[in-house]
Amino acid sequence: MKTSKNKHKLFAIALVLVLTIAGLVTFLPIVNAKDVPTYAFLTVSPNPVGINQEATIIMWLDKINPTASGPW
Repeated sequence: MKTSKNKHKLFAIALVLVLTIAGLVTFLPIVNAKDVPTYAFLTVSPNPVGINQEATIIMWLDKINPTASGPW
């Protein structure tokens, strides 16, 4: 009988701890993002392009990715 009560107490404590941790994790900020406006540019050459004619398409952004040059 005594072991049954101990098991119930341990289960109750474990359940309270799991629910407490789950509740705290939901309120923690996971991502700290920055809202920076970026613009995409597109160049197609030649202009105009005919049927079955090759075209070169170049696309770039006005901001450089912060990880483009490596971690330093």
